[in-house]
Amino acid sequence: ATALTAAPGRGEASAAACSIVQQSQSGKTDTVAPAIAVAAARNTAATATVLAQAAATASSQGATSSFAQAQAQAFSAAKSQGSLNAYTQSVAQAISQGGGSAQQAFGQAFASAAASGGDQRQALVEATATAFCSGGSTAVAFASAFSVAINQDRNGCLVLSEAHALAIARCGGGQFSATAQASATSQVLGLCGLLPGFQPISFGSSTSSGQTFGGSPGGR
Repeated sequence: ATALTAAPGRGEASAAACSIVQQSQSGKTDTVAPAIAVAAARNTAATATVLAQAAATASSQGATSSFAQAQAQAFSAAKSQGSLNAYTQSVAQAISQGGGSAQQAFGQAFASAAASGGDQRQALVEATATAFCSGGSTAVAFASAFSVAINQDRNGCLVLSEAHALAIARCGGGQFSATAQASATSQVLGLCGLLPGFQPISFGSSTSSGQTFGGSPGGR
């Protein structure tokens, strides 16, 4: 964890990112996940920089799935360590910095955590509620990753539904409603049937185009 947080300042973020990807590919997610959670608690911004680069590296090496598994486990690791808020901020910043590759990687991580149930799923619910209550770029980053997750696993919408309720309980309807007005956030919530004006995605039935599910804003 110390090496990870120090890496960006030493110009070694790329090397640290490669190490995360390689260890994840080697099946060492039980080691990688808690180390990332510890690193986020120590230095949120530095951890975000490394995670953004790791997502890009994983994408270029065809290793996004194993990287995503490690990040999914990091949610529960961070929760057990009491550093879930810090990890949430690192993830949001990494998605914002990393663009498309990070959205895909963390979208897969969200889908994996949602599908796994148990501690990973609950930690993702709590992290998502925190992100939505934070608003701004943090909420938008999580929403962009969920737009990937809900197209991979229907449990993504179940997580969003629980996080939606938890966010309202934590930060009040007014603050949550303001956050929900952001286009990326409103779209992903709408597709899960959590905001009016959108056609929710439906699961388990094929459309004429052969897609299993899809969704689009209702009304124009």
